[in-house]
Amino acid sequence: MAINRSNLDKRAAHRAGRADVGGDRFDKAFAVYLSGPQGVSHGVGRSITDDGMFIEVREPCPLGTRLTVTFCAPDTGTEVTLIAEVRYQCFINYGMAQPGEGRPTRGGMRGVGVRFVGFDVKAGGQNGEMQ
Repeated sequence: MAINRSNLDKRAAHRAGRADVGGDRFDKAFAVYLSGPQGVSHGVGRSITDDGMFIEVREPCPLGTRLTVTFCAPDTGTEVTLIAEVRYQCFINYGMAQPGEGRPTRGGMRGVGVRFVGFDVKAGGQNGEMQ
């Protein structure tokens, strides 16, 4: 089996947090609405690329779950609805010192990484498949 060097380079860049993974990355927080087997919920979209995005959510969906993701395009305000698949889950717990307090305050974040797999045809997409 041949190893695709460009895929290895993209994975290494992703682990290093560089923005050259799969094209340009838009790194700004914005509201995202999710619909899936668990119902309807909302989250905070971050780090969106043309391949997928990271979404902070209260309760992460199981791996492989298909979701309808709706958000407003940050540059035009146009509503975008895509079909996405949960590829990974993230649970981060941390402590941070608060001025004047004896011990650190606990904090945390949960989220999912999704890969875009299609457009929501009912929401006005041209076709159901991503190229």
